[in-house]
Amino acid sequence: MHIVLVSSGPIPCFGYGGRERIVQWHASELAERGHRVTVIADKTGTLPGVELIRIDGAAQLREAIPDSADIVNFHGMTYPRHADDLPKPFLNTPHNLYDNLDISNANWNFLSDFHAQYQGGKTVVRNGLPPEDYRVSENNNGRLLFFSGFSRPGKNITRAIDLTKRFDLKLDIAGGHRWSLLTRSVVRKEGAFFRTLGPRFQFHGIIGGERKARMFADARALIFPIRVPEPGATVVVEALMSGTPVLGTPLAVVPELVKDGDGFLFETDQQFAEALESIDGLDRHAIRERAIARFSVQQMTDGYLDLYQRILDGERIG
Repeated sequence: MHIVLVSSGPIPCFGYGGRERIVQWHASELAERGHRVTVIADKTGTLPGVELIRIDGAAQLREAIPDSADIVNFHGMTYPRHADDLPKPFLNTPHNLYDNLDISNANWNFLSDFHAQYQGGKTVVRNGLPPEDYRVSENNNGRLLFFSGFSRPGKNITRAIDLTKRFDLKLDIAGGHRWSLLTRSVVRKEGAFFRTLGPRFQFHGIIGGERKARMFADARALIFPIRVPEPGATVVVEALMSGTPVLGTPLAVVPELVKDGDGFLFETDQQFAEALESIDGLDRHAIRERAIARFSVQQMTDGYLDLYQRILDGERIG
């Protein structure tokens, strides 16, 4: 099968970039299975076994899609709303939440049960990660980890800062540089920059590869106190794949990801305190095993290949 994946952002992806890494992993797994794979994006490099085509926006998309393509899976840049928009069978996989999204005249897949319900759909293939890129550490470093684009207000680094100070913890912060706390009005007004002065907070910038794997594995727990809904929360899956428990807000997709034994959900400071008392007793190897069973790139690719075939057989996916 000749499968075309469309995404905005850089492919391959280095460092931060949730959607781009998912597309990259999916493309590589498809190629490993013998499919011909083409990725169309607005920034490209080299990805073994995968043809990469760079375009300067959706206006060039029709001409860029190879005539030999069997199906096109959109992960960004644009989402066709009707079969007449594209002369090829296609599937839309949005990686964000959209208000008033019309899914009635096209094929759609969503990243979680929450995501599907929010958009009025029912088809779900969850994001998957390559297990070999993550590992379990036998001894954690006793520090919590906040790993997100933390200048974005919805990630709620302010809450992580408050809890770190109140409970006399130490916090590693990755996903940007400390000065970026001055670039967004919400986190700037909340004083996040000045409140992270002191040795209990360490900033690590945008990291990837072996350094990122080590940071996930070594953390006592991932703290994920989001205050706006997220459809996929790949960073949570990365922590679980590393055997690292999650302390998260019970919002949107998070309760689907953090099951019994994988961490704790909290809203109040008291609930957070109770979670801290139990977090070190969780079995990190069991956390990883459950994550592999639920969120591997192999499972994700199985799910997509099933959807591709169903679409080619004439079924409507939504």
